[in-house]
Amino acid sequence: LMQPHSRTVTLPKGSLIEVANGVLITNPCLSYIHETTRREYYDLLMLSYELTGSHQSMLCGMPLQYNVPPLVSTKALQSYAKQNHSLYGSGKASKALIYTSDMSASPRETKLALLLALPSTRGGFGIGVPFLNYEVETTPAARIISGRRTLRCDLYYPDGMIDIEYQSREFHNE
Repeated sequence: LMQPHSRTVTLPKGSLIEVANGVLITNPCLSYIHETTRREYYDLLMLSYELTGSHQSMLCGMPLQYNVPPLVSTKALQSYAKQNHSLYGSGKASKALIYTSDMSASPRETKLALLLALPSTRGGFGIGVPFLNYEVETTPAARIISGRRTLRCDLYYPDGMIDIEYQSREFHNE
């Protein structure tokens, strides 16, 4: 999405990326902070999962596509917002990023993660932010049965060793 902005102070180093001779764009971290001024809270949460996940959608002005590399990590977004707290929107970004996890594979997976992570005051269950698409090593017995050294957990809570598997209709229709 193209959105013009103007600033009267110097941008933090690395905030602009040259994509062509003399053509600059903002990096994903600064773009995310800019988006806090245009988006409602829940839409901003969905955007954070998309930027740090392996899918893209119309949130970024692109058709739905899976298995794309993440644009940025949650840690990088959090760090940028914290280091640049004077940027308008960085506070709202920091509050949304508390509930963000890397590697969401789809918009539906994001919605499930948010439902589990958000506190009840925000419409969630307050269980905590899960790890998404987390790989766990199989035991020797499980390796024999599955033939795999690792398994991928859709939504994983390591403290409780709880894995929540999510299968979309789209996945099964293929």
